[in-house]
Amino acid sequence: MTFSRPTILFLALTIGATVSFAAQPRTNTYSETRQLLLQMERAHANKALKKLFEEGVARRSDLIEALYDPDQKISLNAQSIIRYLADPQDLSALEKWYEYRRVNTKEYWTSPVTLLAEVRFLEGRDRDLTKLVLNNLHRNEKDFWAKLVAYNKTTNTALLEVVEGEVFTAGWHVTIRREHGKWRLLSNYLVWES
Repeated sequence: MTFSRPTILFLALTIGATVSFAAQPRTNTYSETRQLLLQMERAHANKALKKLFEEGVARRSDLIEALYDPDQKISLNAQSIIRYLADPQDLSALEKWYEYRRVNTKEYWTSPVTLLAEVRFLEGRDRDLTKLVLNNLHRNEKDFWAKLVAYNKTTNTALLEVVEGEVFTAGWHVTIRREHGKWRLLSNYLVWES
């Protein structure tokens, strides 16, 4: 029996991805990380989101393993944490997961969190991150407020919630990272409108 080149390539990628994933040992913290991913809500900041964001580097292998979880919510929330933190190594693992799903012709879902394509640094030196974000994204606009949801000390990355309105509201998750003495805007994602 002979195989065509595309078939051989497909089999090699499939086996390689499966072996690579299977070879990764499960950590002692995976069950706790999985439980946090089940409890995590993006619509409104909660304790699980805060903990996962703040411990994202320590839970790196758990988050990557969670991408492969058959539960859609777990996979989506792991993707969201990875995108919020925007670590190049983790983003590369996320791209490998997308490729793994495409090669294996399995349907897959993607987190709606998007990273900004262009590099943009916030202007100003305000130590209050909520004021810094509001002054840069909603200067001279009324009825906006913000709060710090979580801060990852390892990556110097902050997750803030920006809200417009008090009765009928819209809310964004904004992530910023301290780079070269300035705050870089990583994402500005609309989470809800009511």
